[in-house]
Amino acid sequence: MKMKELDILWKDVVTKNDKGALKKIYEQYFDRLFVYALRILKSKELAEETISSVLFKVWHNRKALGDVKNPETYLFIMVRHDSLKLIKRELKHTERHISITDDCAFLVEENYTPENQFFVEELREQIDSIVNQLPPACKNAFLLVKEDKLQYKEAAKVLKISPFTVKNHVQKAVSRIRVFLENKSVEKSKILKIKNLP
Repeated sequence: MKMKELDILWKDVVTKNDKGALKKIYEQYFDRLFVYALRILKSKELAEETISSVLFKVWHNRKALGDVKNPETYLFIMVRHDSLKLIKRELKHTERHISITDDCAFLVEENYTPENQFFVEELREQIDSIVNQLPPACKNAFLLVKEDKLQYKEAAKVLKISPFTVKNHVQKAVSRIRVFLENKSVEKSKILKIKNLP
């Protein structure tokens, strides 16, 4: 598939909600993505699962992918990251834990107990809301780096901006979330003190 054709199909997916365009991307890119995933996973079933997962994410997150300037790079990077996640999951090398962002998670994890599950769920919703209110360029850079686990250079390729600009966007987003979490942490400690009064 020529890049121009892919760009048009990608645009149809993200702006027109065109499932047919996504199907064409799947049909045209499946073989290449499959071979790539297979090299990493050494399993046909897991390779197929990874590609399906990536394309499902593209569809599910299509409204946030309008700034992706290099769809081919994005697809291959996502296949690689999802393949590595699958390996970790299959080998059970990583324990499940709360993860909001690498920079901010400690504020939630530090005092995490089953009793404060409610606070954690509430925080997740509020942080999602903060992320959704970020300027589009800032939000997209943050999601690519923190949610999709892309390196700054990889996110820069996808967005066709410099790694330095990606880093600045991510730092702005993290700063907003950090301020919110620090304020929330103070609020929570006040609530707990009140609840524990004799």
